Amino acid sequence: MNGVTGRMGTNQHLVRSIVAIRDQGGVRIPGGGSLVPDPILLGRNGKKLEALARAHGIARWSTDLTACLANPDDTIYFDAQTTSRRAASLRAAMEAGKHVYAEKPVATSLTEALKLVDIAGRAGVKNGVVQDKLFLPGLMKLKRLIDGGFFGKILSVRGEFGYWVFEGDWQPAQRPSWNYRKEDGGGIIVDMLCHWRYVLDNLFGRVKAVSCLGACHIPARFDEEGKPVEPAWPEAEVIVGNPPFLGGNKIRQELGDKYVEALFQLFNGRVPAFADLVCYWFEKAHAMICNRHLDRAGLLATQAIRGGVNRSVLSRIKQDGDIFFAYSDRNWVLDLSLIHISEPTRPY
Repeated sequence: MNGVTGRMGTNQHLVRSIVAIRDQGGVRIPGGGSLVPDPILLGRNGKKLEALARAHGIARWSTDLTACLANPDDTIYFDAQTTSRRAASLRAAMEAGKHVYAEKPVATSLTEALKLVDIAGRAGVKNGVVQDKLFLPGLMKLKRLIDGGFFGKILSVRGEFGYWVFEGDWQPAQRPSWNYRKEDGGGIIVDMLCHWRYVLDNLFGRVKAVSCLGACHIPARFDEEGKPVEPAWPEAEVIVGNPPFLGGNKIRQELGDKYVEALFQLFNGRVPAFADLVCYWFEKAHAMICNRHLDRAGLLATQAIRGGVNRSVLSRIKQDGDIFFAYSDRNWVLDLSLIHISEPTRPY
């Protein structure tokens, strides 16, 4: 079991699954007898592994994947590591002849995932991916109603899901910080949309095409050590949006001292202190264009972005590229405010 020192690996997969099965005497098999799991905990932090093994009466733990895969008595490999580490370990396990079961997603790209499918087929090993949402009581009931014809012919489906993950300043976040760092395999789209893909596939019908709109509403989060982290935006050709507006003189009052100081630290030298909150979205789009992760952006702001400390954010955009379409003043719907549109191109 690789990667079970994390929150989900420990609670969902080790304690509530493997340990629970072991403690109830294993899984009954036809003809009498039981299969009792004998896990070896695998990971990078020996101290965490040792403590976790001791807490649950598990005899074996290791930090050496190669040595674990070499043991013929361990026939199944389970992976709950961070997403960016998963594909290489699954590949090594299947090439060693192990059956595999993994958290989703199995890889960070379709190409990489298909390679794993090919390896599994050539190796002749059983393989599976976590699809736990199918076994939620509500979805199981829904499945029975669908199969029983309760709804008749289903022509369209709309599902809504969401929960707030605390930023980590005044209350600890419920998810690990790597989930919000693209360089570590994080990102809400790659991490969570695969859940709803298999729910749609299994309850309503095969998905043939997908389109997706992503947005980042939070400019700063905090990691497990309380350090501020700038959430990564996904690569895109175009970003269009209406970022949240909050005047620079009100951000401390509304967001709190710790959060505001984190913003100032993360964007030091890029966004002046006490610039309007919308300026952070303009700067993030500018940085992505400079780093070749984005082609163009079209963002809304009030006319205040033209003056004071806010203007320096537009000046940075002009230094690296251009603003080729902008309204200085334009009436907004219901005449509630004035807006300013800017769209920086790819820098020269």
